[in-house]
Amino acid sequence: NIRRISPECWEEIHRVIIKTAKELGIEKGRRVRVDSTGVESNIHYPTDGELLWDCVRVIDRIIEGVRVEYPDMKIEYHNHTMRAKKRRFKIVNTSSKEKRVEAYKDLLKVSMATAEYSESCIEQLGRRVKLGDIEAAVYKDELSGYLESLKIIINQTERRVLNGEKVEAKDKLVSIFETHSDILAKGKRKVIFGHKILLSGGESNLILDCMIERGNWSDAEYFRDGIDRLEEKYGYLPEEITTDGGFASGDNYDYAVGKGIKKVLFTKKCTSKIVELVKTSRAYKRLKKFRAGIEGCISAAKRSYGLSRCTWKGWQSFQSYVWLSVIAFNLNILSEALLK
Repeated sequence: NIRRISPECWEEIHRVIIKTAKELGIEKGRRVRVDSTGVESNIHYPTDGELLWDCVRVIDRIIEGVRVEYPDMKIEYHNHTMRAKKRRFKIVNTSSKEKRVEAYKDLLKVSMATAEYSESCIEQLGRRVKLGDIEAAVYKDELSGYLESLKIIINQTERRVLNGEKVEAKDKLVSIFETHSDILAKGKRKVIFGHKILLSGGESNLILDCMIERGNWSDAEYFRDGIDRLEEKYGYLPEEITTDGGFASGDNYDYAVGKGIKKVLFTKKCTSKIVELVKTSRAYKRLKKFRAGIEGCISAAKRSYGLSRCTWKGWQSFQSYVWLSVIAFNLNILSEALLK
């Protein structure tokens, strides 16, 4: 029931909590620190062999269910689950490149045959759907979704394994269960499969805003949106804002100053023009130290409030889960502040 609450509703609840904190004098909104982080989807590490195996076993299971439910339906079908499983293990355990490619070829052959079986099954289910069979419609929609994923994975496997192409992240599918998942790569850090979020924190350690966006976007790309959202949600802008070097750009600096923010600090990769606003080294050190606090907030939210990995299924539920984690973190900060 909690998962059914929409992300928009959770965001409105969060807005009320922050306004309450401001009314109680816990958060003044004078200084803001901004940073981004990745939240993982609840999926296993994706490889082409694992993804093909997932598709074959799930589609086979659905077709078996259809055959039991509709024994009169004649489906040209053979269960390739065990064969696909053996090829998947061979891909993982062999050290020979030639043998691995051969195993991939056979796994692709099995996957294509499974795709044909599912197309035939979908066609026959479609006839029953026209007659008003609701259960057939459920089977058809479920099977169609997995078939679409299978075709994408077959394509990316052929391109990468057989043709030696480098498939771009935007063209890859990393899970058949959480198809919305993005590939998040940042330098030499561990690759994350999930979504990137932008967090704005205040002096009280409360998270003032959270942006959840698709894609492996750069921090600088959403700096302006982060400022605009703060103004839209709370009707005011902070006097000071600080971020790390990933957000640094002359355009972002000019935009923040044009909005009336008195002090803007990017703690790395700062041009001389950007440093000019923070005129004393004392002010620079103070804002730099303040910015580091957002790292601790993110770490605490991940360790204690589930922000490291979303365990709910689907894109809408992913957003709701992130908002719920942020709200739980904020409620704890708020309660501690009230007890002081």
